Formats: sequence, structure tokens, C-alpha cells
Amino acid sequence: MVSLILWILCIFISVSMIVYVLKYGFDIPFNLINEGFTTNIQMTSCPPNSTSYITNAGDTNCCDGDIVNKECNGKVMCSLSPRPPDGMLSCSDWMNQEWTKRSRRFCPTSMPNYFGSIRRGKGVEGCSESPSTLDGSAPQTSTLPSCKIYPTEDQDRSNIDSCYNAKNLAALAPPGTKATQIALPISGPMPNCIDTNVLNNQILPAMKPYIPKITELIQKDPCSLSGVLPICGTTCSK
Repeated sequence: MVSLILWILCIFISVSMIVYVLKYGFDIPFNLINEGFTTNIQMTSCPPNSTSYITNAGDTNCCDGDIVNKECNGKVMCSLSPRPPDGMLSCSDWMNQEWTKRSRRFCPTSMPNYFGSIRRGKGVEGCSESPSTLDGSAPQTSTLPSCKIYPTEDQDRSNIDSCYNAKNLAALAPPGTKATQIALPISGPMPNCIDTNVLNNQILPAMKPYIPKITELIQKDPCSLSGVLPICGTTCSK
């Protein structure tokens, strides 16, 4: 039951914040900075799904594509040579830069470290409180809180353990509150509707300390959320 409340609370905060802004306007401080992010990826071989080759100059580079006559028939990703040629990034530097970009894009402040595969969508990816392994593919400590990055936007929105929902919850909570540290370890589809008793006795009281004005709005007009997460047994006009 607790996991369901956290789940619905996350959805309600995200949706109700949008509703409130559209109706009344509200200056909301969004905190999207990835505090605590660390990356120290060290590559001694080419990134997964890329191919190493030795150039005519004797450098060992990595190609995202085929090798034809010692040349990359695709994109040269990085170099494994001690001194990369022509300003090319070493593979360690390339991976660290790429993982930093992905962390800023996908990860909430409470789980700021991205992990996954070079080619997105080809394996499990997500964010963790733990720094990633040296190849960037998984968290170093699997027992620490983590979230998942799903392949579609619909899945990101409907699964409680998605990094999308965790990041929105962290961004919408007032700075310094415990809400920014909530881990959402349970997955599953979003319910079709929410019971009035659960809304009034559990969801809204949990929201009130953090966003009292939005809680008041929902109390006065629960139909403002119809079409996103309807109230069970309530018919709302469009």
C-alpha cells in the first residue's frame, strides 16, 4: 500500500503542478542540477559494439562501423593510443563525456549516475545512487537505489520505477525536503482511477506539507485531473 501511495503521489505532483500553472500561474523553483554525479570510466578496449583498428600511422582507434583498408567506414569514436591523434578523444574521455551528458539528461538528483550501453536501447539503462562500473554498463553497488530508463515515453510515464518519474518528483519538490530522496523501486502499470477515500485520506495529506496550494486546488476541484488519472465513480464534464 505504501508503494502505491508513493506511486500515485509522484503522478499527482507532476500532473497537478502542470494543472496549477496552467490555471493560476505559479513561480516554481525547478532544481535539475545533478548533484553528486561522479564518473571515472576507464577504457582499455573499444566501447562495446565498436571495432578496434590500427591506422597507417600506427594508432589504435575505435570505429562505429566497418573497417575497410585500415580505415573506418563509419564514425571514428575514440582512440586507445597513449596520445590520440589530431585532437581525438581517448576512449576513457569520450565515455566520461557521453555518460555526463546522459546523466544530466535522464537522472534525478538523488540517483545522479547514468549506466547503460553505448547504443541506447540495446540493453538495460538507468540511473543509480552508486557510481557506474569502470565500463559504464552497471552500478558498482547494485543494492543502492536506482531507476530505469524505458525505451518509450509511455513506459517512462506509466512505470513508478522510471527515472522520468523520479526526476520529475525530485524537481517538483521544495529544495531540501525528503521528497527529493524518495526511491521508487516498484514497477507496474498506472491504475485506471483512484478511489476518493484514498485520495482524501492518504494522497492529499501526503502532498500538503510540500505543495499546499496545489493540494487545495485538487481538494476544491478533483475534476481538474480527470482525463489523466480519473477519480473512481466521479463523472467530470469536459
